[in-house]
Amino acid sequence: KGAAAGASDVPEELKPEVMTAFQRLWTGVVGPLLLLLPCPVLCYVFAFVTCSEQVHSPTLTGLFAYAAEHGISGFIKDAFQYGGLGSKEAWLFLFVFNFVALLIYWWPGPVKYGPLTPTGHKPEYMDNGVAHCALFTFCFLGGAALGWYDLGIIYDVFGKTIGALNTFGLVFCLFLYVKGMTRPCTKDSGSSGFGFIFDYYWGAELYPRIYNVDVKKFVNCRFSMTFWMLAGVSFAYRSYTLHRKVDPAIVLSAASQFIYLIKFFIWEMKNLM
Repeated sequence: KGAAAGASDVPEELKPEVMTAFQRLWTGVVGPLLLLLPCPVLCYVFAFVTCSEQVHSPTLTGLFAYAAEHGISGFIKDAFQYGGLGSKEAWLFLFVFNFVALLIYWWPGPVKYGPLTPTGHKPEYMDNGVAHCALFTFCFLGGAALGWYDLGIIYDVFGKTIGALNTFGLVFCLFLYVKGMTRPCTKDSGSSGFGFIFDYYWGAELYPRIYNVDVKKFVNCRFSMTFWMLAGVSFAYRSYTLHRKVDPAIVLSAASQFIYLIKFFIWEMKNLM
């Protein structure tokens, strides 16, 4: 997002120097921490409840029953142990997944431009979202068909993937903060004036790029959306192999999710611009 939009572009009432001490504390510390601290915990909790065989059923009833039996602290501890820092299989899966996405990132397409920033920077994007959607789906299904991995692989490594993503995300955001403060790509960068916690949460650079890869586009549009799109397919397949029957609810959910994200890639430039 970026603290980086330029001081002149910030409404007067949102500038730190005109806020009260309480407003600065809430905006710069309390608000960000309310997102930074609970969200990783909730990721572990929901992954544990929905995927672990230790919980009787992947429902809120199962969650409350497990918490009642083991206590809140025991429940949280078991959830963190379940996800951990990831596993070798989860990290390998994420590496290959992102490597393929990175290869397709350079697929040729027309160049589109985003809105001009207050400092005069005009972000540049390659319009190849539909090609990415088709090629990545083909690669994922093709690899499973060739026996390189099971189509249910995303389900199989999901719990440990949550641990790996939480770990990587928190460290990567620190890297982006340091980069934005010391070696930004554009002038739309720098501290917001609210302090480290807010800048870590909000970002210190509006359009970070690493070796000419747009970080926001790659993380949000290439990894996240593609993972979301194909996770439904993988989960529906694993449901069938586990229960030996098609679950219409899971199949329809996966299908609607897949169609929605095809639409996202068709409209990708509108979302970015």
